[in-house]
Amino acid sequence: MPTRLRESVWAAPLHGGGGLYGWRFQATDEDGGSFVFDVFRTESDWHVHRAYT
Repeated sequence: MPTRLRESVWAAPLHGGGGLYGWRFQATDEDGGSFVFDVFRTESDWHVHRAYT
């Protein structure tokens, strides 16, 4: 389940200032390796800010 990221130092609020700065996702590959990605929205797309293994 994605987690909302708020009050971040790399804040990129959506138009209208809804207070949402990004999302954190977890993915697991077929071998059981897990990865976490912090992403935020720019004017035209999404940007991966950090990735954790």
